[in-house]
Amino acid sequence: MDYLLVGVAVFIVLLFVFQRRRGRSLSGPVKGAQKVYAGPHEFRRAATQEFPDVDLAFYDQTQAWLERHGFRCLGDVEDTTASQAYPNMRTFLRVLLSNDGTVMAACYHINLRGWMKVLQWIGLLPRVLKVLDLETEFNDGTFLATSNSEGLDMLSEVPGHRKVQFPQATAFDEMIEVHRSILAQWGGADSTYQPLRLSSLDDVLAAQNRSQQIASEYRQKIGYISKEEMARMAGGTMTVPARQLLSEFHKVRSGELEVEKPPPFEP
Repeated sequence: MDYLLVGVAVFIVLLFVFQRRRGRSLSGPVKGAQKVYAGPHEFRRAATQEFPDVDLAFYDQTQAWLERHGFRCLGDVEDTTASQAYPNMRTFLRVLLSNDGTVMAACYHINLRGWMKVLQWIGLLPRVLKVLDLETEFNDGTFLATSNSEGLDMLSEVPGHRKVQFPQATAFDEMIEVHRSILAQWGGADSTYQPLRLSSLDDVLAAQNRSQQIASEYRQKIGYISKEEMARMAGGTMTVPARQLLSEFHKVRSGELEVEKPPPFEP
């Protein structure tokens, strides 16, 4: 859920860098990745009036659809760690939970601001970035995540995370059917591999931070971005900007580049 949002944000930032003018600093995207993969994230309750440029109708319609399919709304939250790292993509998540407590859901609209909108104007990103994530945590500490973020999150699967991605236009019915089908296969009544049952927003955010901790430890271990991921995000080949950016990430592993401690979050 939240770790998928971070993956989308990292991809958009790196895609923007690949289109940048020559001579611009590459350290910013690296420091952004350091911040979002430093460990657990901080969350705060969000008020919709703080986000006048997102499509609130999308949130309301998606909530209503999920409620008709056995979910209940837990509230709106902002990942302030992600907002600090990527303020031009600041948004909030509407969080829901299935009635049996096994499937977490979040919908969100990323409305790019500033020069990042160029990526949409020139057709490198869809004009509309509206995402639904479904996620289940299992009793062995692994996660299953289903999302309509295909083409938006090009990071490889983290060990312990299984991602099932659909195109943005995919019907929600298909997504939830696939997610529940995999859930039934993996966690049947005779299996020791069982989904955790959550009950509250605090439970969901704690699960998200367990997921984020797994992703952070893996990303730190590999230097945040692998060569294969960098090439994929650059369009299939290691372009000059991609090689330069990968070199900046290598500096992180060697200790040449330190992350700056972010200031207190101010909405």
